[in-house]
Amino acid sequence: MADPVRMIKKYPNRRLYDTEESAYITLEEVRQLVLRKVVFQVVDSRSGEELTRAILLQIISEQEHRGDPVFTADLLQRIIRLYGDTVQTQGMFTDYLDKSLQYFMEHHDIMRQHLERTLDSSGHPLNFLGEMARQNFSLWYQWQEALFSAFTTSDPKGPDGPPTQKP
Repeated sequence: MADPVRMIKKYPNRRLYDTEESAYITLEEVRQLVLRKVVFQVVDSRSGEELTRAILLQIISEQEHRGDPVFTADLLQRIIRLYGDTVQTQGMFTDYLDKSLQYFMEHHDIMRQHLERTLDSSGHPLNFLGEMARQNFSLWYQWQEALFSAFTTSDPKGPDGPPTQKP
């Protein structure tokens, strides 16, 4: 059974109220809901107007101001130009963008899982490299022992004292 939709009300003072938690929340907390894949809907407290997309765009806008932006000015201009085009083109672009992001996220998850399995259970590359170094040292030690034993007798002192070489 699907989880019920979590309702968030936006009040005229621009504050967001999470009805499930009975508390005001920030845009960052809404972003955390998105990251946790919580299904929610934002509505205007007075009119009941659906505002989820507007709030999500606001979160994206804030994220774009921090660090490295995902959307370049050129890309945003191209997207804006689509709004003046026919509905058919806009709809095709929406479908294309949605499918592309789904494909990207699926393959990103597969690559992350593969990398985590490759590294080790903790996912830390130094643990993996340390384990690989231990295995290599063990193999090197075994090879060295085999090499030395091939050139010496089984008695370390030999019959007359010091180790002897095999002919």
